[in-house]
Amino acid sequence: MLAVWLTPFLLALLLSLLLDVPISRLSRVYGSRKLAAGLVFGLFLCLVLLAAGFGVSYLFAESERLLLYLAAYDLPEEWLPQSIEQGVEKYGLQLLQAATRFLRATPDAVVGFFVTLLATYYLCVEPELPLRAVCVFAPRHWHGRLRMVYQQALEAFSAYLRAQAVVVLVSTLLAMLGLKLLGVDCVLLPGLVIGLLDLLPMLGPGTLLLPWAAMSACRDEAELALGLLVLYAVIILGRQLVEPRIMGAGLGLHPLAALAAGFAGLGLFGAFGLLLGPMVAGLAYFIYCESRGCDAA
Repeated sequence: MLAVWLTPFLLALLLSLLLDVPISRLSRVYGSRKLAAGLVFGLFLCLVLLAAGFGVSYLFAESERLLLYLAAYDLPEEWLPQSIEQGVEKYGLQLLQAATRFLRATPDAVVGFFVTLLATYYLCVEPELPLRAVCVFAPRHWHGRLRMVYQQALEAFSAYLRAQAVVVLVSTLLAMLGLKLLGVDCVLLPGLVIGLLDLLPMLGPGTLLLPWAAMSACRDEAELALGLLVLYAVIILGRQLVEPRIMGAGLGLHPLAALAAGFAGLGLFGAFGLLLGPMVAGLAYFIYCESRGCDAA
């Protein structure tokens, strides 16, 4: 229950950090952070609404084509045991049940969406709100040290988020372009999924591309299977070329710790926690190292 309440505010914090750079630059031009935050947030909101208007309908259309494509994905009988056949027969019922649960959750999701937007605006206008909340419960002689560590952690985490956004954007665009060149009808939905998987170190784009290539090979679609493997290699290579140039030292979290934090976040916050867990753990580790004056790398 606590996770349901915290998720919109944690998401708002991430969004406000991503918007902080243009807001800071505009505030130097206009001399007012509130005005700059209003302009940047208004533009951001317009882009979100446009994406929701055009993107969601297109995603639904692609999802329908993808389901029809998967329904026609006949594998050889030796690859399809009876237990799997029975599972496929139940898929339609499970899909209907999932759609029903989605419709029931829609009102809560809409409320959470607007709460996230409002919280994002307030954090854009007053980025030190979380610090002031912590200072209420901390002794007064800690306030100076807390402010310094908070500013350093905020700058590092903001740079980390922007770098991750660039890396995911590159991976998503490469995936969409590659799938388009391979003649795949649905490119937006798989491209977004591949980009999201590339953001999660414990999964990666191979989670989708490698099984897809294997299934294509089973259907004697050798060109598509080979193309998917090449696309996987290109995405990995692209990340290795782009990431070191913009990521720097990152937040210094060990991959095993990131994996544990991801699964802890998954249990607490659902799918969003799989991404949020390593970020929060990395930020906590950075704050710990800064508070003790040690190296976080």
